[in-house]
Amino acid sequence: MDREEIRTLRILEEIEQDNTISQRTLSQKINISVGLVNRFIKRLMEKGYFKATTIPSHRIKYILTPKGMTEKTRLTYEYLRYSVRFYKELKSSLQEVLNEVKASGVSTILLYGSGEIAELAILFSAVNKIEIAGIVDDLGGGSCLEMNISDLSNIDDFSFDAVLVLHTQDVKEKTEKLTKLGIENKIIYTLKGK
Repeated sequence: MDREEIRTLRILEEIEQDNTISQRTLSQKINISVGLVNRFIKRLMEKGYFKATTIPSHRIKYILTPKGMTEKTRLTYEYLRYSVRFYKELKSSLQEVLNEVKASGVSTILLYGSGEIAELAILFSAVNKIEIAGIVDDLGGGSCLEMNISDLSNIDDFSFDAVLVLHTQDVKEKTEKLTKLGIENKIIYTLKGK
């Protein structure tokens, strides 16, 4: 499932929930520009997924068509399939890299990345009896399974044997950031296939 299909699904979901939603609000909820929302809406209307009518106060009301409902259902199904496949691949990749980490004698790792992937890494590390020194990410802030997420620039505050990069995109860039901070390549692990 590509990014455009995911955005289409999100727009159809938001319009189904609130048929008078503004393009600015859609833009904020989906995290894309208002101009891009406008292009999506025009394209989806041309495809017949919904109609638009003007209501008082210069607002627009969107009406999801049966064709739009069918497309939303199809995209939801595809998204679920994609998510299950992604989870299985991620689980396999995490288990493989953690086996490699354990086999190399590493007992304490620092996680570089947050979100659901970090949660899985914490759980799988516990199963593999690998201690988590902490979690860092580019901006830091927040927490993951009650562990605070620190800014990457604070990496020297942690004691660890290796770093596991949890990012699935821009992995080379993330690895380079670590080496610029003085982390040796030989102790940097990444998810397999990423």
